[in-house]
Amino acid sequence: MRRVWLIRAGENGERIDVMRHAGRIEMATSVDGMRMGDLVVSPNDDRHEVWLATVAGDDDITIEPVTGRSVLSRAVDWMGWLDRDAAFMRDQWKSIDRPLSAYELFNRDWWWNHVGSSAVAVAPRPAWAKPVKPARAPATRARSSTATPRVPKPAPKPKPKAVVPVLCAGSCGLVWSPYVLVDGLCADCRMS
Repeated sequence: MRRVWLIRAGENGERIDVMRHAGRIEMATSVDGMRMGDLVVSPNDDRHEVWLATVAGDDDITIEPVTGRSVLSRAVDWMGWLDRDAAFMRDQWKSIDRPLSAYELFNRDWWWNHVGSSAVAVAPRPAWAKPVKPARAPATRARSSTATPRVPKPAPKPKPKAVVPVLCAGSCGLVWSPYVLVDGLCADCRMS
């Protein structure tokens, strides 16, 4: 029976792209029992991906070109990745979140059943961002769902100033509205 192995691509999966482009997996130690055709699961915590590959070669020691360090590696055929945050992956979180860098996963049927599924994506995510919740609309106090939206009230018109009555400057001695008086005289006093 083909087995399933979890191999970490660095502490948080930061080396997954290097390993994919090289067509290899890197291991800190030789994983006893790994054979050609076994499935490799490699989580990338930074992009919330879980990469899948099948073992295509034996253990080999390679020299990393940039640092010159020797690395134990194996040739693999990368198939694609599963979304770590997908609902169907929740049952697998405990098994893939263990801190060990290489170990066998014992729920092999589950993993092999998902290898050929439509959930496997080929191109990596450009970047992962936490989903943004849509902004909530401000609460309104509507009595029914068919209520029309509130329209703001227009600004109140300024009140006219109170008119102070004025004493006529003529001989009548009466108090008049200033609008009636012409040159301080009422109509009667202007005629006389």
